[in-house]
Amino acid sequence: MTSGEPIDIEIYIQGTLGLLYVNKDTAFGFRMYNHRNRRIGAFSTEGGLRVNGLRGLTDN
Repeated sequence: MTSGEPIDIEIYIQGTLGLLYVNKDTAFGFRMYNHRNRRIGAFSTEGGLRVNGLRGLTDN
C-alpha cells in the first residue's frame, strides 16, 4: 500500500467469524464478540481516513 492511494476493503462475516480482504490480495481472519449491534469502526493513527462507497449487505 502507498500513502495517499485508495485501498479496497471487503469484509465477509459468518456467525462470529470474519474475513477481511485488502485490495483482493491480503486476507485477515478474525473472530468477533458482542457484534450484534452492527457497528463498525475505522481508525488512523498517523494521517487521515476518508471512506467512500461504504455498503452493508446481508443475507437476512
